Amino acid sequence: ADLGSTVGSRGRQVRGRLKDAQRRPPCIVCSHGVTAVETALVRLAERSRDGAWAAALARAPFCLDHFLGLWSSAGPEASFEPVSRAQLARFEDLSERLERYAHHSSQDRRHLVTDDERSAADEATRALGGDRPATER
Repeated sequence: ADLGSTVGSRGRQVRGRLKDAQRRPPCIVCSHGVTAVETALVRLAERSRDGAWAAALARAPFCLDHFLGLWSSAGPEASFEPVSRAQLARFEDLSERLERYAHHSSQDRRHLVTDDERSAADEATRALGGDRPATER
């Protein structure tokens, strides 16, 4: 209710009210979820030192947020470089396919859209927003 009076306001008062609105009471489930993700990222980063694990991580369809978290957990480990290169190439390929899809999707060029370009939108949704469990769909 307080946010309605914030519209049109300027300065610190707006930032303060918005920050207060984003604060949530502590939730044990949320805190366990965050801890589980952080633990998984650290363990996967450690496992990337093994060649087989690094190869699997290079092919894994991470969402952007979790890939960046994994890379952050791995730090400057030389063994993680093939993973980061492969994942960045995957995101670059996705970006290029989205560009082509956008270019080909106008009414006069729709016949040029390939299946690879058509699938890019769904892949981008998963890559940028994660993949919800089937029970939430």
